Amino acid sequence: MRHQVPELLSRVSELTLPVSPPPSRFLRHADVIDPIAEAYAEIYRGRYGFPVQVEALERFLECDLYLSYGWQDIIEPTGVRILAQHDPSSGAIQANNQYGDFFEEHPHQLASALLHELGHVALRHGELYADAGTPSLPGMQMPSPFLHRTGSLPWGISEDVLKRAVKVATVDDRVRAFLKPERFEPDWVYTQAQRFAAAFMIPHARLRESLEENPEFVHLTNWPALSDLASCFATSPSMMRYRLEQLGYIIVQGKEIIPGMRLRQRPLF
Repeated sequence: MRHQVPELLSRVSELTLPVSPPPSRFLRHADVIDPIAEAYAEIYRGRYGFPVQVEALERFLECDLYLSYGWQDIIEPTGVRILAQHDPSSGAIQANNQYGDFFEEHPHQLASALLHELGHVALRHGELYADAGTPSLPGMQMPSPFLHRTGSLPWGISEDVLKRAVKVATVDDRVRAFLKPERFEPDWVYTQAQRFAAAFMIPHARLRESLEENPEFVHLTNWPALSDLASCFATSPSMMRYRLEQLGYIIVQGKEIIPGMRLRQRPLF
C-alpha cells in the first residue's frame, strides 16, 4: 500500500494535504507522525492563526476538511471517560454531550480531544478495521467499530486476539455486552493519535522559538514555568509536559522536573 491522502479527506480539493503511510505500529513518531501533524497545523494556522482555538478548530474540521462535526450522548462503560469519538467510514467526529460544561470551562481539552480524533483520520487508522463481511454496529456505518482505548486491559491478551474478539462481538450480543468493543483501541493506535494532537497543538519549531525568546522557560525545572509555557500554546500543563517529555526536553521523576537531553546539550537547539 502506498502513501496517500486519507480517503476520508478526498473531498478536500482546495488544500494541499500531506500524504500518510498505511497504518502501522512501527511508524516513527518524530520522523513520520510529527511532520504529518505539523503539516495539518500549518494549514490551520494559515487560515485561523495561532495558538489553536477550539471554535476555529471546529470550523477547520467542518469547513476546510469537510468532516461532519457535532455533539452526541456517548454511553460510557463503567470507569471509562470518552470525550469524543469518530466514525471511521465517514470521518464524522462527535464530542460527548456529557462533558459540555467541562469543555465550556476547559476549551483546550475539547481541542485536544478533537485533534486526537483528527489524528485517527489523518493517520488512516480506520483502515485497520475495514471488513466488508462484518456487520455494522448500531450508530456506525463502518462494518467494524473504531476502538476507543479504555486503558490497560484487566487480563493479558494480545492485540490480535482482541481484534478477533471484537469481530466476534459485532455478531454476538453477549460478547459485545462483555467486551464493550466499541470503546477499545490498541495502545499504539491511541499513542499515535495523542502524538498527532500534541504535535498539532505544540509544533516543535514554535516550541523552540518560545524557549529561545523567553529565557525563563529554558530550564523548565519547575511546574509554574511549564504551566506558563502551556498558556502560550493555549493548552494544558499535562499536554505540554507530554510534548516536552516526548521531545526530550524534560524528564519527570515523581514531582521533580529535571532537564532532558535537549536542555543539557550546548547549543540548546
